[in-house]
Amino acid sequence: MTILRILCALCLLLQPACRAPGLRVCDIPMARDATFDLLPPSALGRSISLEQIVVAKHGEREFTFHCLLEVDPQRLVLVGMTPFNTRAFTIELSDEELSIDVSPGAQLPAEPSRILADLQLALWPEPKIDGLEARLIQTQSGGLGRTWSRGESAVVQVTYSLEMKDRGAPWVGTLLFEQLEQQYTLEVTTVRAETLAP
Repeated sequence: MTILRILCALCLLLQPACRAPGLRVCDIPMARDATFDLLPPSALGRSISLEQIVVAKHGEREFTFHCLLEVDPQRLVLVGMTPFNTRAFTIELSDEELSIDVSPGAQLPAEPSRILADLQLALWPEPKIDGLEARLIQTQSGGLGRTWSRGESAVVQVTYSLEMKDRGAPWVGTLLFEQLEQQYTLEVTTVRAETLAP
């Protein structure tokens, strides 16, 4: 029995370091046979503070929520607000640690790791989804976007506002995140953006 306990303890110690207790930061399922590892906050390449309105649609359901996002090289903090402008949840990522604090009675729109994965795919430079091919696209209106495809079929697509092309920041204006395989969209409008001192 002692040997079994030692083996169990060794297995726990040898688990990948990218797992925070109870919250996944690696191998986040993004689509069929496709996963994403959360990127460190420093991979954004700058320190920012954003206030955003997110409209999420899935089938006939639609949710609107207000978010505050702050990123510096050491830490990412995302605060979701209720319609009454009180805090619903806080998600924090630092290095490979992911934590969440949910206010009593509040519900998350999705799993914390999935919320951050969608956010990083839209805002971080050159994120990759394992199992899908990434490429930059130009929209019919002359704007820019990103798509992750399986063969000829787009699975995830992000379309940026024309303002982004002029100002070089993906969060400028309104972006559209589309998960075509799982049939949901996120329309994200930045209402305030501030560059923070590093």
